[in-house]
Amino acid sequence: MEISQKPTVAIVACPEYSYSAVTEAVIKAINLIGGPQKFFSPGQRVLLKPNLLSAHQPEEAITTHPLVVQVVAELVKQQGGEVWLGDSPGGIEREIKLVWEKTGMSELAHQLGIKLINFETSGVVVKEKNKEKFFLARPLLEADLVVNLPKLKTHLLTCYTGAVKNIFGGVPGFKKSLYHK
Repeated sequence: MEISQKPTVAIVACPEYSYSAVTEAVIKAINLIGGPQKFFSPGQRVLLKPNLLSAHQPEEAITTHPLVVQVVAELVKQQGGEVWLGDSPGGIEREIKLVWEKTGMSELAHQLGIKLINFETSGVVVKEKNKEKFFLARPLLEADLVVNLPKLKTHLLTCYTGAVKNIFGGVPGFKKSLYHK
């Protein structure tokens, strides 16, 4: 078995949510796993999937901070890629426009020319595995690359949320609550 010279996971401390600190941390993490050119290329449609659980300000630390999304979006654009940003909020708060506004994603999308995608209205693809049907937001399969940008936090059922839990947002509607079980 050959062991890779580059790690497949990078963990980098970020002491604060300032543009310079987040930029430094994100770039260092991406460089540790091969650099942006390894992942992003010209013409590529890159879907950024932050955790936009509900309409909360970034300071509340409930959703992925917009500076993290911004830095990754800038790296994609620097490599010539097209940036999409999408999610399907959880729970009873389903108004995605309010979520985008409160979390800072609307302003970010406007500033950087990012395409905002509502997973609730963008179509569904049904996949079947072991006679179980799974419903996924169509943009997850239409993008050339999906970049998972979770928010590390505690969770009642799973103790903490992270990259795997964040992908539940790719399931439109209330089906995601069924998949939690």
